Amino acid sequence: KRFRLTGTNSTMTMLKTVLGTEGVAYGPTCSSGPLGGDAEVGALMCVEDLGGMIFFTDPLDPHPHASDITALIRMCDLHNLMHASNPSTGDALIRILTKGLDDATLIPTFYTSSMSPAIEWHASHPQGVLIRKPWMTKEAGIAAALAVCATVSILRCFR
Repeated sequence: KRFRLTGTNSTMTMLKTVLGTEGVAYGPTCSSGPLGGDAEVGALMCVEDLGGMIFFTDPLDPHPHASDITALIRMCDLHNLMHASNPSTGDALIRILTKGLDDATLIPTFYTSSMSPAIEWHASHPQGVLIRKPWMTKEAGIAAALAVCATVSILRCFR
């Protein structure tokens, strides 16, 4: 058992250089990020052909396609997809994925699509915020809602 690796052109070039081609399963190579590759990766996510994502960027270097990167990370959250944005979380994700090859219950959202629980909540609450006290500004209510969503996600992972 193994995972199929896919990514933007520069990522796939680097992966093939570092890992070689023997014994590695590669998926499609998307365009370079600034040329729409991030959107192509997002499309794979939408057609349920992506189980997890490791996407590192240099936090000190501006990216010409920063809005595309932000959209891709938002899509990961929307699709409840495991993703890592730095080496520490990447290492943790690789370790759990390795264990998940033998025990699929460790990574259920890798094998089946699972949309964010926030989608169902927003569908049944058209006012759009999870918590809003009468005395709160709209912005404060949104901030409180985001804090609750983050807490719920963390608790769900550790059950």
